[in-house]
Amino acid sequence: MTDEDIIAALCAGGAEQSAALRRLYEQKGREFGRFFMAKGLSRADADDVLHEARLKVLKQAESFRGAGAANAWLWQIARNALIDHQRQSLRSTEDTLTDEEWLLAESSPTMQTRDPTQAPKAVDDCVSKGLSRFAKKEPDRAYALELVIEGVDGKEIADRLGRTEMATRQYLTQSRKHIAPFIQDCLQLLAA
Repeated sequence: MTDEDIIAALCAGGAEQSAALRRLYEQKGREFGRFFMAKGLSRADADDVLHEARLKVLKQAESFRGAGAANAWLWQIARNALIDHQRQSLRSTEDTLTDEEWLLAESSPTMQTRDPTQAPKAVDDCVSKGLSRFAKKEPDRAYALELVIEGVDGKEIADRLGRTEMATRQYLTQSRKHIAPFIQDCLQLLAA
């Protein structure tokens, strides 16, 4: 059963809809679950987000017009479910760092190291922290850049973002410009 067939069966309702939901889980569940866990979710949280994504697919099935690839449409919904979960987690967490705590973390001895054997780790830590701050401000752009970092090819990134390859290249170029201020301090570590 193709992704398009699953979406059509979800719209049909009844027994077809139930079978399509099972098929959707069988075909995409494991892949989406691995993706969610790769983004830092626990198994339980990944299962929760997967459930939310399936519900969103079911609710939005009739809005699919076939203008793009069904796979890209499904990935976009899964990605949005993850972003919604992350936003909700950030709002409900009391342990998020304040601006002062970020400044303290950035000025820690690890970040100021001059030992060449420690520099790569310090740079990686700095970039990770910068990307994390960037993801709070611009989660969509951060997601796109994370895909590049993970080595996902341009076509797959375009599919996941629901954009053409050319639009994706432009979006990634703009995203690199947007993240620059968040990792500017890391350049000093490279120069040391």
